[in-house]
Order: sequence, then C-alpha cells, then structure tokens
Amino acid sequence: MLSTAQLLLLARRRGLSAGALLALPEQDAWSYPGRAGAGGWPAGPAVVCNVYVCRVWKAGGLLPPGVNCAEFTPFDTYELSLFHANASALPAHCRGEPPAADGAPFCQILGAYHISLPHANSAPAPFAGMRERCPTTPPDYADRVASAASC
Repeated sequence: MLSTAQLLLLARRRGLSAGALLALPEQDAWSYPGRAGAGGWPAGPAVVCNVYVCRVWKAGGLLPPGVNCAEFTPFDTYELSLFHANASALPAHCRGEPPAADGAPFCQILGAYHISLPHANSAPAPFAGMRERCPTTPPDYADRVASAASC
C-alpha cells in the first residue's frame, strides 16, 4: 500500500497532477485494502447505502454495465427515472393520508415522518459514464441539479 506522498509521486511520474488524480472517477471494480484488528474492516469495494442500491439495480440489469455506482450520490440514485410516474397508480394507502398526503409521486412505506425527495424520478435514462463528471458545489449543489441530465 502506498502512502499519500508515494501516490502523488507516482501520479506525477505518469503525468497526472494532484487535482487530476483526485478527479478520476472511482470504478466499481476497485477494491480497497482492509484493516486488521479492532475497529478494522475487510478488504473489498467501498460501498455505502446508495451505492449498494445502485449496484443491486446494475446487477439486476436495470442499469447499463458502464454505470459506475461508486460515483453516485443519494440524489443521483433517487432521481433516476426508474419508477412508475403515475401517482394514481400507487396503492390506496399511498394516495390518502400520510405518508403520501402531499401527492408525492412515490410511496414511503415506513416511518412516521414523510421524506422530501426533490427531483425524484426526473433524470433521463441511465447511460454509461453517468455521474462521473458532475459538478458538486456546496451548500445547495444547484450546479449538479442543473447539469444532471448530461454528466
């Protein structure tokens, strides 16, 4: 395993600046070394909740093979147009009182509080390389929303 200084030196030898190195899209196939001992973790891919969901969808054929789920954010996952868009087709318990009393085009099946998902089910069809080069400027990430269809 390389230290940060060794990694930066190797990148420089290969013609990559530190900024270019950090901007490289993470690949789903990448595996990371584990850490033994108390508080350690096993070797393998780095997977958080939304990346796990994306990878399940990809393994099930819902997303094309060229999508790198490691680059997805929770927003990127729920904005995909993969869900039934007709709110009247939702089960009856989703059309009346909470959780979907506000007419949201999705059904929240658990929880006492309703979750707000702006731009849910609004992205174009998934494509290879999707979300690999999206801008992400905090605090409101408006640039990511504005370019979501193309990055």
